[in-house]
Amino acid sequence: RQTGLRVQQVLDDGRTALVIDAPASRFSGPGLLLDLQTGARSPLIDGPAVNLYLAQGELIAVLSDGSVTAAPFDERRRRLTGPAVQFTAGVSLNSSTAEFMIAPNGTMAFVQNSSPSLVLVQPDGAAETLLAEQANLHAPEFSPDGRFISFDMFTPDGRDVWRFDFDQRIRTRVTFDRDGHDGTWAPDGRSLLYTSFKSGVHGIYRVRPGSTAPAESLNASTSLLYTGHTLRAGDAIITNGTDLRPGSSGDIVRIAGGGRGPIEPLVASPWIERYGIPSPD
Repeated sequence: RQTGLRVQQVLDDGRTALVIDAPASRFSGPGLLLDLQTGARSPLIDGPAVNLYLAQGELIAVLSDGSVTAAPFDERRRRLTGPAVQFTAGVSLNSSTAEFMIAPNGTMAFVQNSSPSLVLVQPDGAAETLLAEQANLHAPEFSPDGRFISFDMFTPDGRDVWRFDFDQRIRTRVTFDRDGHDGTWAPDGRSLLYTSFKSGVHGIYRVRPGSTAPAESLNASTSLLYTGHTLRAGDAIITNGTDLRPGSSGDIVRIAGGGRGPIEPLVASPWIERYGIPSPD
């Protein structure tokens, strides 16, 4: 049993699988060949692959920017025999996979990316586009003072947290983990929490936008599922957890110690509870 590998396709020999090395629910990672009997791994592609598929002697890869490449693959010798060539782009991506499928004869069907942008909607319904470029965006959140918006953005370098500045009308990258996501603001607006799987399990980190200091690790645990929100006093984080009580599955939890622990169940029933957010008071 090997963790952190997302199986894409078992090849015709019944022994070899195309997998993506993406711990926990990390969005993308290197593409590998996995021997299902010995557990041996062989690298295929280094790029941030979201999905892999073999059809008609070509290794098809959807990358984290929504582009699709094809490279000749010798299934008998289990190796690529030529460079990858991009043949389309604009495939829609969600939080864990690309919305596409390839038939055995090589025909591909996919959902076209609608190219979302960051848009500010006023109470009267008037909409203002904040970013000129269009990209795969996720989880926008206002800073407490309303001067900034944090959001995830998928690029060829992976998924990370960015910040939009209303005064300067520019965006800047906040995290550099290639899987930093789900940023939430601290109550004072000076720092952002975000989540990453760079330690091999779900971790919550704190970073100060604009600072050169490295991100601070607050907590990393297989019991965590989300970044969460900091209580106004700054003494705890409310977030998602799992299996905090026998049979509880998805839970709402409180992480004491300013997010360093321990992790305590707040709502942990046999049902799935997610995304609890503390009120401002």
